[in-house]
Amino acid sequence: MTRVRLMRLTNQGLAAVDAAFLDGTPQRLPDDPSFAVPLREPGILSRANVSVDVPGDHRLGPEDDARVAVLLHRTLPIRRAIATDDRFWAWLAVCEYAPLLRRRWRGTERSPNRQRFVGKLTDNGLSRLWWAAELTAGADGIDEASLAALLSSQYRTDRLLSMATLRHAPVLKGLLDAIGDDTRWQVLNAVCQRVGVLSTTYAVPAMTRPEARAFVSRVYEGVVSEGGFARASDDGPTR
Repeated sequence: MTRVRLMRLTNQGLAAVDAAFLDGTPQRLPDDPSFAVPLREPGILSRANVSVDVPGDHRLGPEDDARVAVLLHRTLPIRRAIATDDRFWAWLAVCEYAPLLRRRWRGTERSPNRQRFVGKLTDNGLSRLWWAAELTAGADGIDEASLAALLSSQYRTDRLLSMATLRHAPVLKGLLDAIGDDTRWQVLNAVCQRVGVLSTTYAVPAMTRPEARAFVSRVYEGVVSEGGFARASDDGPTR
């Protein structure tokens, strides 16, 4: 097992993630105390296996996200308190996983999006996958069907991961059950808005998966019945 002291990127480290770095020069940021500092709890988080083995060197695509998310989650047994630190994910992205991220997000004529390396939790290419796996996991492990459903569109992933109400696996899984393969971003946005409002009077975080499925199904049916949404699925507004 690779032994690595977990770190977080400094402002100087962030500044070093420039156009040249995104293009692969250097392949990773060097181990330099001006670029990264240890986490505040090194005694608890002093070891991790930071290797995700995705065979080959071919470009990865959205169809690989669920598989990589499972591998990433298994090899990073970290607490949620650490996983909410975007500077931790930035360090992992530029010092340990940069080649993997370039395989996933390098365009044919442009550099990878910088936000996939050092962006907020829903933008960072590692944190979004880890959290997707974390929030679809349970006593029996990761629910891979729910994970694939969560990652089925960029907008769905961003919208659902950003909702505090859905940071409970049974609730998130129940919502995914209720909306099924409807990836219309306007529908999802309306459902999330109503669930957010209703959660102020209903104990949504305490619901079981069947309870959440039934609850969100009623919300979803109400939204769809109002009409006015495009029929085709799409990935939401670009950012």
